[in-house]
Amino acid sequence: MVPPLPARRGLATEIWLLHACAALERAPEDLVRAFELAPPAQVFAAPDGEPHGLGGALAAGWGAGLVTAGELARPRSDEADAELAERAFSALEGALAAHAPARLFFVAGLAVLRVLVARALSIPLDRSHALCVDPGKLVLLRDDPHGLVLRRSNVLGPESRPGAPLPGTDGGREEPRSPSVPGASR
Repeated sequence: MVPPLPARRGLATEIWLLHACAALERAPEDLVRAFELAPPAQVFAAPDGEPHGLGGALAAGWGAGLVTAGELARPRSDEADAELAERAFSALEGALAAHAPARLFFVAGLAVLRVLVARALSIPLDRSHALCVDPGKLVLLRDDPHGLVLRRSNVLGPESRPGAPLPGTDGGREEPRSPSVPGASR
C-alpha cells in the first residue's frame, strides 16, 4: 500500500463547498457562469447520486477534473456526526494533498457540508446545526498559513470583483468620526 501524500497546507487554496440541490433550485449553468472568470480545477462529489449528477455537470462545464469521493456520501442512519466529520474531512485533506493550490469545489448534502465546515473551523459538532447553507448556495474556505478560514458563507458565487467590499458598505471606507467630547455640541 502506498502511503498517502502529506497535505500541502497554507497555500491559500480556495475550497468551495456547494449545498447540493436540484436543477429547479439552481441550474448548473448558473453555477458554471458564476465561476467563469476562475473556474475550479477539480470537482469532488459523492458517488451516491447528488441531484442529477450535478458534480459531473459542473466539472464538464468548467473543463475540470471530476473526483468521485465515497467520503462525501450521505450519512448512514447509524453514523454519528464525529464519524461523518472524520470521513468527510479526509476527502478534503486528500484533495489538498493532491491538488493544492488549485481552486477546489465540493458538492455535498447539507449533513456532510455542515460537519465538514465545523471540523475545518474547529467548531464543536454539537453546535454545527446552527450553520445555515441554503440549497444551491456556497461556503468558501481558504487554506491559509495559520489554518482553514471561513471567507464566505451562504453565497451564490465568488465576488464579481476580487477584493470588493461587502455589500452595504461605503466602498470599504468608514466615515470619519469626530472625537466624542462630553458637553460639546454637534
